[in-house]
Amino acid sequence: FGLRKMTSLFLKGLYFLNLAGMLAGLIMVTTNQVTGRYHCDSITVAFGDDIWDDAMVVTDSGEVKSQVLLFSYFNGVYRRGKTTQDGRPVYIEQNKFDSGPFQSTIPAEIRYCASERAWVFSHRNIRKSAKSTGDSCQWLLKSHETTEFNLLQVPSDWIVWKGTLDPRGTFSTMCNRCNEETDCNYHGQCVEGSCACDGEEWFGVRCQHKKPCKRIVGREGAQWILGIVDENTIYRSYDLPLYVYDSGLNSTTAIRQNVTSEDMIALMFSGSRWFGTVQKGKKNETNEYWIEYSREFHSFWDRAYSELTRFVSDPTTKSSPIAVDFYEIGERGYQYGPFGQLFPLSDPEGSGYFICDDTYNLTVPVL
Repeated sequence: FGLRKMTSLFLKGLYFLNLAGMLAGLIMVTTNQVTGRYHCDSITVAFGDDIWDDAMVVTDSGEVKSQVLLFSYFNGVYRRGKTTQDGRPVYIEQNKFDSGPFQSTIPAEIRYCASERAWVFSHRNIRKSAKSTGDSCQWLLKSHETTEFNLLQVPSDWIVWKGTLDPRGTFSTMCNRCNEETDCNYHGQCVEGSCACDGEEWFGVRCQHKKPCKRIVGREGAQWILGIVDENTIYRSYDLPLYVYDSGLNSTTAIRQNVTSEDMIALMFSGSRWFGTVQKGKKNETNEYWIEYSREFHSFWDRAYSELTRFVSDPTTKSSPIAVDFYEIGERGYQYGPFGQLFPLSDPEGSGYFICDDTYNLTVPVL
């Protein structure tokens, strides 16, 4: 009898010990989820090519105006903020030059919304309608219902708002933390979670972009030079190199597009397309001016297409404008769609517009 009693006490003790261990493990996992230990600190986000023709935008004065929204304008790096929502991280949009925080531009956010039971993409100054409010769940895209804590585990088929609900939206994420050389595409070393790219041959968060051509030439002979800050830094827009017009622009085109020698003409990536932009009267601005401008530039908030752009490319995922078709922009208006009247510059279609001329020796900062 005494032996049976000791055995029973031993088994009960073992049971409670196992139960305590399981509870401790569950508490640790829950604590790590809430504190964000399992979450990625920095992610790269890519939206599809969805367009909302009449996005409702709240201006600084509180007035609500409509504006064409390309969701790819919000592509790029998002970093985990200091706060959480519903036990999950809040990811905040970063600038398009060096992936640091915006100083004056208000960033978009990606967060979990308990009332929607979904992850949502939102911006406090973009509404679904002029009557809607700017609460944190005023989503522009949202996932299907999920209780997932890790954004990277959420399926990519999101619902997008384009004036009406569209279930065919796409949304992809990638953690910017590396664990091995494969994560750096074998073009660099993984050092303390970040890719250190090999020399000058590759660049990008994952060393996924080949070094840019120093000079590109259009079909009509116009030459564009890589914009550089110093010998170690190039100007970038949405992680891709920026090019500055140098010479050779057709005089007829210059007159038609109202371009003068006082204007800064740049070829820059906007999230999914290359834009040929004209900054009126900005040719002689300082390098410091352009660095500050680049850090705050945002294709949507700067109205880059409607205000600055004179020619545009097809959507592309390539690292450079080489072998991409371009179009000159004519008249604009609803009858022509969100991009206006487009005249092909590539003939035949699919033949691209720019070629690389790497014989150019770029030794001094441009811009």
